[in-house]
Amino acid sequence: MRTHYATSTLEILKNNDKSVTVSGWINSIRDHGGVYFIDLRDKTGLVQIVANPSDFSEDEMNKFHTLRNEFVITIEGTVRERGEGLENKELETGWIEIVAKKLTVLSKAKTLPFTHKDKKVGIEVKSKFRYLELRDKEVLELFKFRSKLTHEIRSYFIENEFIDVDTPILNKSTPEGARDYLVPSRINEGSFYALPQSPQLFKQLLMIGGFEKYFQIAKCFRDEDLRADRQPEFTQLDVELSFVGQEEVLNIIDEVVQISLKDMSDEMKLHSNIQTFKVLKDIITDKSMTLEDVENMKDIYIPKVKFVDALEYFGNDKPDVRFDMKLYDARELFLNKGFDVFSKIAQDETNNRLKYLIVKGGVTKLSRNYKKSLEKFVVSNGASGLAYFQCEEDETGKAILKGPLTKFLKDELDNIIDSTELEIGDIIYFGAGEKDNVLNYMSKLRLKIGEDLNIYNKDYKCSLFVTEFPMFEKTADGNIKTMHHPFTMPILDDIEKFENKEISLYDIKSISYDIVLNGTEIGGGSVRIHNEEVQEKIFKMLKLSDEDIEEKFGFFIEALKYGTPPHAGFAIGIDRLISILTDKDSIREVIAFPKTQNASCAMSSSPSEVTSEQLSELGLRIPKKKV
Repeated sequence: MRTHYATSTLEILKNNDKSVTVSGWINSIRDHGGVYFIDLRDKTGLVQIVANPSDFSEDEMNKFHTLRNEFVITIEGTVRERGEGLENKELETGWIEIVAKKLTVLSKAKTLPFTHKDKKVGIEVKSKFRYLELRDKEVLELFKFRSKLTHEIRSYFIENEFIDVDTPILNKSTPEGARDYLVPSRINEGSFYALPQSPQLFKQLLMIGGFEKYFQIAKCFRDEDLRADRQPEFTQLDVELSFVGQEEVLNIIDEVVQISLKDMSDEMKLHSNIQTFKVLKDIITDKSMTLEDVENMKDIYIPKVKFVDALEYFGNDKPDVRFDMKLYDARELFLNKGFDVFSKIAQDETNNRLKYLIVKGGVTKLSRNYKKSLEKFVVSNGASGLAYFQCEEDETGKAILKGPLTKFLKDELDNIIDSTELEIGDIIYFGAGEKDNVLNYMSKLRLKIGEDLNIYNKDYKCSLFVTEFPMFEKTADGNIKTMHHPFTMPILDDIEKFENKEISLYDIKSISYDIVLNGTEIGGGSVRIHNEEVQEKIFKMLKLSDEDIEEKFGFFIEALKYGTPPHAGFAIGIDRLISILTDKDSIREVIAFPKTQNASCAMSSSPSEVTSEQLSELGLRIPKKKV
C-alpha cells in the first residue's frame, strides 16, 4: 500500500527510480485553477502532492473534487524538486513534491469536531474524540518519546540480568492505602478479586522464590479521587532485588533517572546540579559533598535528605528545590516575647510550629492586591491568617519593620531583622499553630509564590532522595496506618526504643525512600521485612487481630517461614515521569486513553450499566434508588 513514508521521499532523488507510493491523511487541500495541491500526512510528517488535470482523465480528476481534509488516500507518483522560489522552508520535505499519477481513496471523513490547534476546545470534547486528538503531531511525538524511554529502561534491566515477570491482575484484596477496584467472581459467587494497586506482595514472593532480580512495567489500579497526577489506572516501573540494602537500590534508581534525563544538555545538567546543591547543602546527608564536586559531575546530582528535614525546611516530603525559599524556625524569635499568641504556640515545641519564609524584594514585587490574595489563599488551606513584616528604610536609611505585628513587638523588631538577615525591600511571612497545619499551608504558600513570581528556571531538572520516613502515621479518623505499606522494614533500634517506652509509635522510622523530581514524587520504595516475627509485630502495631492477619496476609506470612532473603525494591510512576520530562501539566496528556476527572471515559461511555442477567450470573443486585 506504500513504498515510502512522507519524509523518506527525501531520499528518492538519490536513486534513478523516482516512483513512489505514499499513504496517509489529507492534512490540507488547495485547488489552484484546477490543479490540486495536497499536504499528505503520515506518522513521519508532511509531503506535498501535486495533481495536474493533464495527467488524469475527466473521471479520475472528478475524484479530486470530492476530497476533503482527513480523507485517507494512497497516491502513486514521481518525486521531483520544486521550482526555484517555490520551496517551503518550514516543511522538512519543503524542497520536493510528488507529482500524482494515481489516486485511491481508502476512506472518507466527516468534518472533525475540532481542529488540533484549537485551544478553546473543552476537555469533554477532546475526551470523547481522543483518537482525533492523537493525530496531532505533537501528541504523536510525545508517545514516540514515551515508547523510546520505556524501551531504554527495559533494555537497561535486561542487560543487568533482571527477569521481566508478569504478576496477576486478578488478586486478593489487601489494605495498601487506597480503595481497591473489585471484580466479582461468577464461579465463586459472593467472592471478589481486586485489581492490583501494585505488584507488592507478588514481587516479594518472587524473591522468596529465588528470582533475586525482578522488574516489570506494570499496570496498577487505585480507586481514589483524581487530580492532575492521578488516574484510576496507571503504569509503573516495578523492581525488586534480593541480598541488597538501601544504597544498592538507590544506585539503580539513580541509573533510571540518568537514562530518563540523558537528553538534557550538559549546561542545563550543570545548572540543575548547582541549584540542587545550593538549596539543600545544609541538610544533605553526605556532608563531604562540596560545590566543586557537584560542578565536576557529568550526570544529574541526586542528594539524599531525611524526611524530617524535608518537612521542616519545605513543609512537605517532595520539595521543589528549583528555587531557594526555605521555611525557617521562628520559635526562638517569639518564645517568651511580647506577642502572646505566638509566645504560647512557641512553648509547645512538639505539637506546634512557628515558621517563616522570606520573599526577597517582595515589597516592590508583590502588589497590594496580591498580598491580600495570599492571605485568602492560606486561609483556604487551613490558616487562621497570615502574619508578616515588610522591611523598609527610615529617613536615616536604617532597616525597619512595618506591619500589623509591630505594635506588639516593639522591643524585638531589631532582633528579628538581625536573626532572619532581612534586607530592605524584603517581606517575611509567618505561619504559627498546629504542626501539620502550619507545614501544609506554608508549603503551599512557598510553592504559590515561587510559581506566581516565576522565580525558578522551568528547564531545571532538580531531583533528590527523601529517606527515613516514619513507619506509622495517623489517619483522618484517628486510627493508625503505615506511611508506605506494612511490609516496609522499620529501623529495628527504633522498635526496641518503642518497646522500652523511650519513643512514641510515631517516632519509629523506616528504611524507606522516595525519589523526587521538580517537586513531584515520581517513585519510592523500601527495604522489606524478611522476618516473620518482625512482620507480625508490625501487624500487631496496626491493631490487626490474628483473624485479620490470617484473612488478609496468611499466605504471605506462611511464605516468610520458608527461607526469605533480605530484599528491597522500588516503583517509579512512568506517567508522572513522562509528564515532567515533556513539561505537561497532567498525566492524562501522556496516557493514550485516559479517564476524566470523574474516572469516566466519554469516548467509550465507561463505566456503564450492565444487564440484570449479567448481575444475576454474578449473584449481584443493584438496589433501586430511593425517590
